[in-house]
Amino acid sequence: FMIRGFGTANSNYTSVNGLFGIASNLRNQLEPYERVEVIKGPTALLNNNPNIRAVGGSINLVPKRAEDEPITSVTGQFMTESHLGGHADFGRRFGTDKRFGLRVNLAERGGETPIDNNSEDIRIGSVALDYRGENFRLTGDFVHQDRLINSPQVLFLSVANGVAVPKAPDANNNLEQPWAFLDSSDTYVAVGGEVDISDSVTVYAKLGHNWSTDTYVTSSGSITNGEGDTSMTVGAYPYATKTWAGETGVRGEFETGAVSHNLSAALSAYNMLGEYPSQTLQAGVASNIYSPSYISPADYSFINRSFPTSSDQESQAVAISDTIGFFDDRLNLLLGARYQTINQKSFNSTTGVQTSSYADNKISPAAGIVIEPVRDVSVYMNYMENLEPGPTAGSTLSNAGEQFAPIVSKQWEAGVKWDAKTFGVTASIFQIIQPSQTTENNTLSVGGEQRNRGLELEMFGEATKGVRLLAGLAFTEGKLTKTANGTNEGNTAVGVPEVQANLGVEWDVPGIDGLTFLGRSLYTSSSYVNAANTQEIPDWWRLDIGARYAFAAYETPLIARLNVENVLDDNYWQSAGRSFITTGAPLTALLSLTAEF
Repeated sequence: FMIRGFGTANSNYTSVNGLFGIASNLRNQLEPYERVEVIKGPTALLNNNPNIRAVGGSINLVPKRAEDEPITSVTGQFMTESHLGGHADFGRRFGTDKRFGLRVNLAERGGETPIDNNSEDIRIGSVALDYRGENFRLTGDFVHQDRLINSPQVLFLSVANGVAVPKAPDANNNLEQPWAFLDSSDTYVAVGGEVDISDSVTVYAKLGHNWSTDTYVTSSGSITNGEGDTSMTVGAYPYATKTWAGETGVRGEFETGAVSHNLSAALSAYNMLGEYPSQTLQAGVASNIYSPSYISPADYSFINRSFPTSSDQESQAVAISDTIGFFDDRLNLLLGARYQTINQKSFNSTTGVQTSSYADNKISPAAGIVIEPVRDVSVYMNYMENLEPGPTAGSTLSNAGEQFAPIVSKQWEAGVKWDAKTFGVTASIFQIIQPSQTTENNTLSVGGEQRNRGLELEMFGEATKGVRLLAGLAFTEGKLTKTANGTNEGNTAVGVPEVQANLGVEWDVPGIDGLTFLGRSLYTSSSYVNAANTQEIPDWWRLDIGARYAFAAYETPLIARLNVENVLDDNYWQSAGRSFITTGAPLTALLSLTAEF
């Protein structure tokens, strides 16, 4: 994910109902979830997770719940080349006033994909329970997913110094070894409850536990010349994590004269134990991005060993905020802060011997103001911070083992939003400053800095009868404002495109009830692969098209969907995030038929 020019892995971005650490480490299948919320900007006030690196923003998943009306749907799916699947969604409410709810989602799909040698098998199961009492509510969620990818695409492909980025290969090509794989299993359980102490005060608590295993046998490497030759290293990486996350708090509304208050206070705790061993299987494997070559399977029995804990991270926090309303809530002032303690221990992944430890605390303040000058229009400004783990000096550095304090990133933002219920437009400007690690004279320090400034424009909703839009335009300036020895100071930050322009359209075809045409245009400008700005991937544009048709057969409602991604079958480098380049998806057709009973 890339949000506001900052990118990182899924596990550092994603929460479930506000709890970080219980979502999948790799990819969350969406069948169990009602919606995906994107929260832009740093979020230290909103979460307690010492592992969070979501400087540009974060993502929250909201589980499905049983609705008042019964839900029974079955979906059959097909994706080129021969990828088949099915999904069942069942929801009911029971008892007096339909207080008890049950929602079950089961899905399985698998088969070959359009990428050479690549196949994927996925199984998902989820159960969501809830109870709606007169003055209290309870929830319980269980989600399990298994995912096996044979010969996954290489994600960590760099370009050697002094080599220009070559033309993107055929998107169907797969540089990965045919015998490589990614095998992951994720399970979490989460429970929650809230009690209305009065009409204006609610006490709540939530707790989640996740255990995940992710086993990689995969390649990484570098493009060594303009002809696309590569030197790859194949390694084995059996990872495992166990995480607990919980929060309890109170929300209350009251007035002091003509001023309203929406006050909240929360206590939270987080603990994650991780095992991160690795072993190189074979180095210096020669290949080519245009004509991949493969080697005989290596011995990866290493992944079946037992390993000691590599990392122990825990955090406790207390947060308090108040939204203060003036002039019948036409002006709202938000003030808040989170006090967070962080304890981290690192261990040798083979011997289990502790190599470093760190303990610290930090107060993260936040402030915001929202003004409604006229109906349906809001003008806002805010200040937020992000807290992420400080780096640890490696064994070859002069300050080996030194653990640095948490890194504090800061955002200032201002914007305006017009929301007319069926259609809306937002505009915002922001600046995020993130300190970063540097190495000078063989010594690690937090002496670097990246500054991202941007303008974002969005529109969403039904622009006119039968036409719905979802569009975004972002102009982002990512600059390296402090660098080691000042070498790359003033250069554009790695992987930050200056322009992104995306447009999605739905059009209900007049005269044909139930038929909707879909279109999506995605544009991303060029971005640099290295901090010296001597390597660059070009801009790219992709077109997706589709259709949806709702009809009935034997009084059974049916919905047929067809989506074709990259309909022009273009080949392109999609991203240069984290100094690695990745290809875009090939021409892919997805077809599904849903029956509702």
